[in-house]
Amino acid sequence: MTTLPSTVAKRPEDRANFILRLVTALVALPLVVIITYLGELPFTLVALIFAVLGALEFFALGTARQITGNYAVGLPATLGIALAIGYQEEWIALLIFAGAAVLIGLLAFIQHRSTARERTLLTLLGILYTVLPAGLMIVLRAQAEGILWITLIFGLTWGTDTLAYFGGRMLGRTPLAPQISPKKTREGAIIGIAGGFLVGLITLLLAGKLPTLAIYIPLLLIAPPLAVLGDLLESAIKRYFNVGDSHVAGLNILPGHGGILDRTDALSWVIVATYVYLLVIGMIR
Repeated sequence: MTTLPSTVAKRPEDRANFILRLVTALVALPLVVIITYLGELPFTLVALIFAVLGALEFFALGTARQITGNYAVGLPATLGIALAIGYQEEWIALLIFAGAAVLIGLLAFIQHRSTARERTLLTLLGILYTVLPAGLMIVLRAQAEGILWITLIFGLTWGTDTLAYFGGRMLGRTPLAPQISPKKTREGAIIGIAGGFLVGLITLLLAGKLPTLAIYIPLLLIAPPLAVLGDLLESAIKRYFNVGDSHVAGLNILPGHGGILDRTDALSWVIVATYVYLLVIGMIR
């Protein structure tokens, strides 16, 4: 999520980047709709690919600090854990994570003793950061109303993200968190949160949920602020590692949008919140 003051957005490079972002979105959106509709294997494969690519980006964040994650163990572990979560085999996911943690720590100690702790933590955090959202997306899509839940997640996230972007461009004046992300504004965040709520509300109404709408209101209130927080957390992580965006050189599959982590920062939090909420109210098993 980016909220640029209108004066900054007039620069030629900003206009060019905006056009590139728009073109990428117009190409990617129909693909997302089709894959979500198909579900099952196509949806699972895309979720797993995004998990692995996200982990790859996370492991590479510390490159400038000469600290990177363990790709050889971390990437297969990411794939296995995400798949296990997706098929609700939690004990297998825990077993893989525990085994990977021991192996990653041991290899880091042997190969990079002075930075073993940092490398181990970076790898394990990268795994956790990516596998849980990916696995839960697979779980949610497999539900009887899976298309609705996935559509609701996208609506809550993208509604917040998009309206925060344009709200910040048009009305943004007050920095939201200048030490973390100077371009984000409070006005943009407020407009984004309101927009995410409205998009989520419309999604549920179109799905015929009016008779039971009240039960979903807490989720509509919780998810947009979490999307903003997720975006800020991603910005804080990148600032800590002194990187502009998360994509790995030569592997930018979303031109104009940064890396996979940049596009799923807010989404990840909304996925987890939606899953937990639906589980608590008994709408999913």
